[in-house]
Amino acid sequence: MRRQRKRPGGTRASRGFLAKVDRLLAHLGKVAARREWARLRTTGVSSYRGLLGLARDERADPDLRSTAYWLLARLAGRARDSVLLAAMHDARSEIRTAAAQGLGTAGSRGAVAPLVGALAADGEKAVRQAAAHALGLLGRRRAVPALIATLRSPTEDPRVRGMAAESLGTLGDPRGLRPLVAALDDSSREVRYWAAFALGELGDPRALPGLRRLGARSATLPARASPMTEARAAIRRIKAKARSRGHDS
Repeated sequence: MRRQRKRPGGTRASRGFLAKVDRLLAHLGKVAARREWARLRTTGVSSYRGLLGLARDERADPDLRSTAYWLLARLAGRARDSVLLAAMHDARSEIRTAAAQGLGTAGSRGAVAPLVGALAADGEKAVRQAAAHALGLLGRRRAVPALIATLRSPTEDPRVRGMAAESLGTLGDPRGLRPLVAALDDSSREVRYWAAFALGELGDPRALPGLRRLGARSATLPARASPMTEARAAIRRIKAKARSRGHDS
């Protein structure tokens, strides 16, 4: 029997994987993402199995592993979720952060409980912030009580609390209304900003009095990206949603 000559460029699986990554990066159009992928390729990663191997390798460069999680989250495949979930227990905070972000992007099943745990107890602010964001991306309303608890926590970093507020708006659960309205009076500018944004996403007219007070009280602040401007934008969005439902506020 005549022996078949191997085609250049690796196996069919390898070529398929590389083509899939190229399509993904072309769709995203991010120069930084292509640069990170080029760094990843220098390690010899040319297949999905190789990407999983790098993600699991605790001896590998943390930046490369973080890139591997970023890519895994955007590629469907076996073992992806289990690798991301396992990384939530990594000793390096940057790996846990990347894993939390990846779980949200991937919409991973079974991720709510680990992310809620990280939000409540991880010692690194960046991990808690990533967990709060991921819980909003997952769209699971059972995360609402944990996000409310974070928003209300007087000891939590304002950036984490602001992310919790944003995710409450993303989830659109009415249980978020009262804590978000209360957060309009928060001492943190960041928390006030994201509370206003989230209330605009919820679209509940009951938030209008608090938003109007915030807009009036903040009128002397710089207009760019201030709680004042976001409160006014939220008021417009709530009114537009009310009109679309047929009862103008």
